[in-house]
Amino acid sequence: MATVATPDTVQSEAYISTAALFLVFSTSPKEEKAYLRLPPNWRDLWAEFAELRKAKTDALDRETVREFREMFREQVTAEEEDGVVLKNGFRKRNKGTETPEEVEGVKPKTNGL
Repeated sequence: MATVATPDTVQSEAYISTAALFLVFSTSPKEEKAYLRLPPNWRDLWAEFAELRKAKTDALDRETVREFREMFREQVTAEEEDGVVLKNGFRKRNKGTETPEEVEGVKPKTNGL
């Protein structure tokens, strides 16, 4: 926004006023349509501000999703290395009726019967 120039002070004041209104009212759901009261050229400026805010929010959301995805991958990799996923998969497949020893192939001790 440092590169924006206006031909006179009236437009400069209108630009700053529009920016201030955006900062105050754009986060309020009650006043989300406040920009409709502005002249058309300042509505366009409001729309540009809204697009910039959405782009920043989307970038932050993508970064958050990327971090969660990486944490999930690390957890899955650790479980696969420990063999936890395989044991849990066998239990779920057999509906939990077998003991972990039976799942691993070790037969439980019998009392001679």
